Amino acid sequence: MLLDLGRSCKVELKKFLTDLLSKNPTEAELQELWNAAQDQYYIAGKNAMRIFLTLTLEQLEYDLSSASSKTKAPSAHDKTRR
Repeated sequence: MLLDLGRSCKVELKKFLTDLLSKNPTEAELQELWNAAQDQYYIAGKNAMRIFLTLTLEQLEYDLSSASSKTKAPSAHDKTRR
């Protein structure tokens, strides 16, 4: 799912999830939001939705940090002198 998202979509989704989870919604509120999206996946279990969304957010953070470190120009400290 996340592999197919472009960088800008990942950034927007990260912002959304960060904002959503920072408001500390109840599990019922998270389930209601998920169900409103009419997704074909069902997530059940105690705190399962919060865990799923938190893991998704962590994966987005990892993907974005990995991508930026690959494209970042080397700093003066990264260059070795001969």
